[in-house]
Amino acid sequence: RKTLLARGHDRLSTYGIGTELKREQWRLLALQLIRKGLLTAHGTSQHLRLTPQAYTILKNREPIQGVWPADPREARLQARQAAGAVGAIAHDAALFELLREQRKALADEAGVPPYVIFSDRTLVEMAAYYPQSAESLLRINGVGQVKLERYGADFLDVIHAYCEPRGLHEQWPTRPPEPRPATRSIPSGKELAVAEAYNAGRTLQQVADQFQVQVGTILNHLSHYALGGNRLRPADDLLALSNASPDQQAAALEAFASLGTLYLKPVFEQLNGTVDYDELRLLRLVYLSRQEGR
Repeated sequence: RKTLLARGHDRLSTYGIGTELKREQWRLLALQLIRKGLLTAHGTSQHLRLTPQAYTILKNREPIQGVWPADPREARLQARQAAGAVGAIAHDAALFELLREQRKALADEAGVPPYVIFSDRTLVEMAAYYPQSAESLLRINGVGQVKLERYGADFLDVIHAYCEPRGLHEQWPTRPPEPRPATRSIPSGKELAVAEAYNAGRTLQQVADQFQVQVGTILNHLSHYALGGNRLRPADDLLALSNASPDQQAAALEAFASLGTLYLKPVFEQLNGTVDYDELRLLRLVYLSRQEGR
């Protein structure tokens, strides 16, 4: 507060706005704006700055959608969820932005959404630990062998170019975690049979007809199979079954990239309940099917 008064911020017309909100509500708001690319955190104190995109939105008075719980306890819970997805790890915000730019360039070139390349959580860990080799990059959450081979060199080039002139080296919390073994759960006999039929190229309806069940049952089997860490063929034709709008589909897939796929409730709340749980189950399967090398 002394710094605020010394700089005369108490004389600004906006001084005191928002005092009716709790700390947790402001924290949740800031985390959402960071996720949307409207704020960035800088320096060791992680002070916030508006991005060029934010200035454009302010100039045009465009609305911004987000979660705004009235209950401070709910805000506290959602803030913890958001922080875990985006920035609970102390990281180099400047490097994070460079990595995001690299991800966007690769995504634009491939014609895919950025989260298909790497999630924000993966980039945060890169910006926290400064991995300097392919072996170290494999220790980062979300980097598997396939994605290492496909994108590793591009991201390592960005990290090297940033770290070398600054004298930065790998810095792990205690010691570098060992490369994570593949965590595959053993599917049930029915799940395995359904997944094999689907991965062979059959449509959902064809698989449902083969096993004489409803398509919804097939979706449940495939979801259990994929959530167990088992790979499904990428199949964007699943989107044809979705009743959500393209914007809702994109928002849901981005939310799964940030919040994870284990629980649907955080994603449902992130989208303000605009996409129902049946749609989210389908879109989660779309997301999982796209995660090669996860």
